[in-house]
Amino acid sequence: MRQIALIFVVVLLMPNSGYASHKCYQCLADLNADSPCNSPVDVAHLDVSSCNETEIYCFKTIFEVGNEGNEEKETEMIFRSCGKPDYCGNPSDRIMQYIKQDMGDVDLQKKRIMKKDCAVCSVDLCNGIGRVQESLIFICTCLFVISMF
Repeated sequence: MRQIALIFVVVLLMPNSGYASHKCYQCLADLNADSPCNSPVDVAHLDVSSCNETEIYCFKTIFEVGNEGNEEKETEMIFRSCGKPDYCGNPSDRIMQYIKQDMGDVDLQKKRIMKKDCAVCSVDLCNGIGRVQESLIFICTCLFVISMF
């Protein structure tokens, strides 16, 4: 029994680079608006996107949008979608692309994007789970395994 628990812990703690999402929630919303995209997420009202072969991870990012040359923010937004594992390193290009699709004729050259928070995950629809929920799941799993000893 101890060997099974030990194997379970090792597998749980292994980097998940071998896993990949195939579906992610996709949305863009003003962080202050009443939207199913905001936390707590209303997954029943979110679009589900099938990831392509190069963007097989899900992400959630919170960012500020402002005008170039002006330090004041216009708004804070949240964006969920498919992406590459290194998405959080520089999400601005992907955000700009989606804003242009979602908002239409916006002069993006004059916009400033500043990332505030970003998380990438590798399980289907994982970008609909908050960090608190992920932490609780992890802690409960660890407690269960420890109780087996």
